[in-house]
Amino acid sequence: MKFTILKILSIGVVTALFSGCATTTFKNVSELNKVTNKECSKPTKNLSAWHIDNLYDCKTKSFFIPYQLWSGAKFDGNKETSINHQVDNTSYATHNKSSKLVPIKIVGTKKWVNKITKEENNIYVRTTETKGVKKVQYFVANEMGIGRVYDDREGGRYFSGTGIKFPSGYGWRLGERRTAFDIENGEDRSTEIEIVAMTFDDKQELKDITFNWWTNGYFDRQYTYTVNNGLAKSVKQ
Repeated sequence: MKFTILKILSIGVVTALFSGCATTTFKNVSELNKVTNKECSKPTKNLSAWHIDNLYDCKTKSFFIPYQLWSGAKFDGNKETSINHQVDNTSYATHNKSSKLVPIKIVGTKKWVNKITKEENNIYVRTTETKGVKKVQYFVANEMGIGRVYDDREGGRYFSGTGIKFPSGYGWRLGERRTAFDIENGEDRSTEIEIVAMTFDDKQELKDITFNWWTNGYFDRQYTYTVNNGLAKSVKQ
């Protein structure tokens, strides 16, 4: 896959050529605002699924992040049906300093009774295998994003699903940290996410986002997710 940096326009803005398509990555809120303000001033909107016009709310000055960006499923632009969409997808991601692509399979939704809440959840099952070791996790969609409800590591960890491992839904802004609380094996904990970069192509369609993730105040990982793939990069901090 070809990726060539063309030029740095200003602090927090990088223009690149990605697979033959010009892209711009925004890390600076003021630079992104120049684009959103321009789009909001247009009399007609482009409502194609991943276009900035469809994702950005000019009144709240915030983004809707489709849940399909996490799963890698196709997004048709409908925000109302995004939260519990069906998926059977395999994405590929690098982890930490390794350049090896690791397959990540997500299937769902399926019915499952949450051990903590005792409620039936519509879950997504995510399976990852690294160096011959398989990891299975269950996730649910909530109003702020994707929350974890089960992780088979360490003898099995159960969560309430009210936390966030991925930002989805309404109200997301570049550079703004949001907090959600959940329960892990009976203990309260906090989860936090801050989107630190958003990449759009020359058609103003979203290509990827990068965000930082905290748990109980500890900066644990930085993730990058790409459209029609899902997780592309995970870096332990």
